[in-house]
Amino acid sequence: MLHKLAPKNYDLLLKYPNFAVFPMIHAVCLQLQSGHIFIDDMENPKVIFVINKPGFAHLFTHHDFNEYEKLLDFFRTEPILPEYFHVFCPGPKLLNKLSINDNVGFKLRNRCQFKYNKNTNILPSIPIELQPIRVEEINAHNIDDLKKMGPDFVIKWWDSETQYLKDGFGVIVYNANREPISVCSTTCVVDNIAELEIFTNPDYRGKGIAKYAAGTYVNMCLQRGFIGLWDCYKDNLGSYKGALASGFEISKEYTFLSLYLKNKAINSVVKN
Repeated sequence: MLHKLAPKNYDLLLKYPNFAVFPMIHAVCLQLQSGHIFIDDMENPKVIFVINKPGFAHLFTHHDFNEYEKLLDFFRTEPILPEYFHVFCPGPKLLNKLSINDNVGFKLRNRCQFKYNKNTNILPSIPIELQPIRVEEINAHNIDDLKKMGPDFVIKWWDSETQYLKDGFGVIVYNANREPISVCSTTCVVDNIAELEIFTNPDYRGKGIAKYAAGTYVNMCLQRGFIGLWDCYKDNLGSYKGALASGFEISKEYTFLSLYLKNKAINSVVKN
């Protein structure tokens, strides 16, 4: 049904503006970050599927496309695709088919996209009782400290630490014992957008640390000529309120589909 598009042909997608709405999908199309693109026809495509390294995807289907059962079978049998992945803004026909398909589990949630559209720097501040707090730009000397916080903030999104240090940026916040307690870092940089991921040690949440990290990150964006982008689930009130408190404004609300391919024919992960 679909075949893998060769990277030399990725520029075919640039005429479809919807692929620029989500930076991490646009980054794949521009070959700035790893992922895969599948298409049914080079000349007159009715289906285009783009998925990045961590498993975030965008699906384009022509209005008269109806073969969703075959599409779901493709998801289940294509060895490159993971067992669990996400789709931005799924269409109603796909959702209707999922509701009667026993081989694919799914969850539909709402997310919000925020942008920092101002041209003014933020003056981050920390309550006096939490000082001394130290913030450092992520570099070759401290990048290993990210691993102490649990999630892999670099390799999850980037091909290597070298690529991250060249194309990405971010900040680490340390406590008085030089233990990393918060990080705000790029998941992708494309055009003039720098999308962020933010994480704070649970013991330090609700104390203004994330706002401090985000404010420092925003200033780094402004210095580099980028617009900071924050994306989170609508019901994640901590992140939602944190974005607004840090000066970000809602730019888009959208549906977000998570797919679990039951009994997938070939258990795999997204590979380069």
